[in-house]
Parts: sequence; structure tokens; C-alpha cells
Amino acid sequence: MLYAPWRDKYINSCSQKLNKSGECCVFCEIWNAVGKETETYVLGRYKHAMVLLNAYPYSGGHLLVVPSAHVSDLDACSAEVRSEIMEIVSASSTILKKELCAMGVNIGMNIGKSAGAGIPNHIHVHLVPRWEGDTNFLPIIGKVKQISVDLERVYNQLKEPFKKIQI
Repeated sequence: MLYAPWRDKYINSCSQKLNKSGECCVFCEIWNAVGKETETYVLGRYKHAMVLLNAYPYSGGHLLVVPSAHVSDLDACSAEVRSEIMEIVSASSTILKKELCAMGVNIGMNIGKSAGAGIPNHIHVHLVPRWEGDTNFLPIIGKVKQISVDLERVYNQLKEPFKKIQI
């Protein structure tokens, strides 16, 4: 087991901050934190969605595309919102390949708790940049994952390209 006391702040950060439905939601909290993009790692805000760095990444540059609506399933979004999400995902994949020299990108959603969603009540798309040889024995033997990049450096590297996305 990996001792990670810094996650306590994240886990308890929502205790007093509820969304319109009366639920604690870190994505709703970030969506409403306009002007705090650097602190929340928001790379871009668009009409119906935002893109941000995952604060607890699977690999350096792990992005999340999150709709503004607090919904737990894709069919709860309008066709316009779903379309915007896919346009952002496409542009984000291109940016990861160009700016981080990613050799590939895993793109996926976990819809519902049983599908592995860590935040099951607010859908979001994961974009995980990948490089040949980026996996090793640590996750198997030590049950830990090494992330060898600084979130702030990656944020600063990616924020300008995201300003150029036109949806």
C-alpha cells in the first residue's frame, strides 16, 4: 500500500461545497471556480464542457473532458453537448501527440460505479497519453505507479495550445 496523505485534502475538500443537486462534486466545484484555472488545472473552458489535467494522473498529461452538466450518463446530455465533448476530445488528442510527443492516447469513459467511475455522478472522458515502454514492473510488484512529470510544468506547456481550440 502506498501512503498518500495529500489525498486527504482532496477527499475532504467537498465536505462543505455542494452542487445544485445538493451533492458534493469536485467537477461542479471546478466548473464554478472561474478565475482559478491555474489552481484547478483547467486548460480550456468551452460552451458546454471544459478540459483539465487530472490531478491524480495515470500518466503525465492525463486529461479529463468534463461537461458542465452534472449528469451520470451520456444520454442525459443533448446531442450538442455530446458533439462538443467529442470535438474537444479530438483536439485534445492532437495536442497531446504534438506537445508531449505522445505515441498514442488511451481515450475512455467509465459510466457508473460498477464500470470503475471514481466520480460516478458526473460523466467525464479520460485521455491518457502513452509512449512505447511507459509501463514497468512497479504497478504489478509494488502496486504503485510512477509519474515522472510535474503537473505544473505540463499545465504550462499545454495551456497555450488549448486557448487555440475553436469549437
